[in-house]
Amino acid sequence: LEDYENPIQRAAIEGTSTIWRDMKVWEDHIYVTTDNTQQNNNYDGLLIIDMSNAPDDITFEFQRETFNVGNGNEQLGSCHNIYIDEDGYAYLAGCNVGEGDIIILDLADKDNPVFVGATNDRYSHDVYVKDSIMYTSDVYDGIFSIYDVRDRANPVFINGAPTSFDFTHNAWSSDDGDYLFTTDERGNAYVDAFDISDPLDIQKIDSYRPLDTEGRGVIPHNSHYLNGYLIVSWYTDGFKVIDAHRPDNLVEVAKYDTWLGQDGDFNGCWGAYPYFASGKMLASDINSGLYILD
Repeated sequence: LEDYENPIQRAAIEGTSTIWRDMKVWEDHIYVTTDNTQQNNNYDGLLIIDMSNAPDDITFEFQRETFNVGNGNEQLGSCHNIYIDEDGYAYLAGCNVGEGDIIILDLADKDNPVFVGATNDRYSHDVYVKDSIMYTSDVYDGIFSIYDVRDRANPVFINGAPTSFDFTHNAWSSDDGDYLFTTDERGNAYVDAFDISDPLDIQKIDSYRPLDTEGRGVIPHNSHYLNGYLIVSWYTDGFKVIDAHRPDNLVEVAKYDTWLGQDGDFNGCWGAYPYFASGKMLASDINSGLYILD
């Protein structure tokens, strides 16, 4: 993306067939999870891409380590999501290991991550970590959970709360950690705002959904926080920017619709990424590809 108007594909890595992968970057490595069923007696596990000599030489390896989590030794195969915190720990969510809880890996050796710890109580679809506080989206329980992970080997559950449509798909905190913003991946659902300044007394303080498509089954997917704004992928409603400077009064201030078809269903924008120093933002559309926004 040196020239934002002319992106260049530098590599294509073939893996098992799936509609869903997630990737995060730590220094000069990319870590990729694949959410799929086993194919030809094989899973992708964790794909590690070494970009230290890019673009001339890009190397990769599929790692399928065995972890002792909950029910015994199980080989890592499928995971829905991954997050990497500021201290170089990777958190894998929705895996085929244990109950589908969070698996924590130390990336000190970037080519050979080391298992550190795990939760073992419920399936977590997504995970976000900031300042050694972990937020999990426990989609089938309809709640988010908050953990203290200062000791990564022993995550400690603090508290949790239900979201408005009982299908907690994603959670992201404000920079100060006082507020949490969640999405429910269901038709007509909201972005919810919670005051978590006292994690033992969580309060829901607002819910937002777009009025112009209310009742048409539009589905919010993921929300990210950037400088007081929420950057949200909202399927057929596209890419949205919501002012969250006052978390108890969420207001949509901008949008770019990547899908011009019928409202509702799982079409359109399901990925949004705002964390470029340039101010550019990305929208990933299931049907029509990559959009670079200024």
